[in-house]
Amino acid sequence: MRVHRDRAAEEITTAAMQLERLLKRIQRGEYTRVGLERDLLEATVRLQVAARHLEAAGAETVPE
Repeated sequence: MRVHRDRAAEEITTAAMQLERLLKRIQRGEYTRVGLERDLLEATVRLQVAARHLEAAGAETVPE
């Protein structure tokens, strides 16, 4: 379980950093539609992987 929890934390941290970099690029006007889609997809996938690791560790990830 600890491995799943640690892996989830890594994925969440990486996704947060990706989103932060993306936001800075948007604020500077350095983006394209394709780039935005790719970066958002990567962050979404990382968050989905984190959710699966949390589930494997016993956490409930479905909102009530």
